[in-house]
Amino acid sequence: MKLCILVIDDETVVCDSLKMLVECEGYDCVLARSGQDGIALIQADCPDLVFLDAKMSEMDGLDTLRQIHALDKLLPVVMISGQDTLGAAVEATRLGAFDFLEKPLSSDRVKVVVRNALNQRKLKVENYAWRRAADMRHGTLRHFKEVNERRFLVRNLREFGWNISKTAQEINTPRSNLYRKLERYNISQETDG
Repeated sequence: MKLCILVIDDETVVCDSLKMLVECEGYDCVLARSGQDGIALIQADCPDLVFLDAKMSEMDGLDTLRQIHALDKLLPVVMISGQDTLGAAVEATRLGAFDFLEKPLSSDRVKVVVRNALNQRKLKVENYAWRRAADMRHGTLRHFKEVNERRFLVRNLREFGWNISKTAQEINTPRSNLYRKLERYNISQETDG
């Protein structure tokens, strides 16, 4: 399956030239003429990379960038602008833009940015997946530890005839701590006797 690049720009010439360039590089390309149209396309079928014009008539590029990152924090967005504005570039970067390119676009520069942005997205997605897997494993391990601790407490309480003081002394824990654990694990002589 080909990776998909979304171009959001109100200039037909820019859209068409970017579409031709990325399709020649082997990517699918979808075009949107406004920020609202781009947001709708992202919601319908999330692309792998977005080129976004900083200045558009209906919806400002920075507002669109905010909405894109509200939908997908991992989606790389490359801002493009015909005006050489350092302030806009700094603001776009602060809002999470991957890069900021000036028009007219250099085809070599676009190719490098596409490759780097897609590589970074791949790494971010993999990192996110690994973190989720680690969180799930940690949760499973925590549950395993709690089950074993509950069994340990029940076994010792039975051994010492459900005498809290004697059990606390034998397992080397304060009585108050043992009471908290009994409550936490819902241990009682009636249910675990």
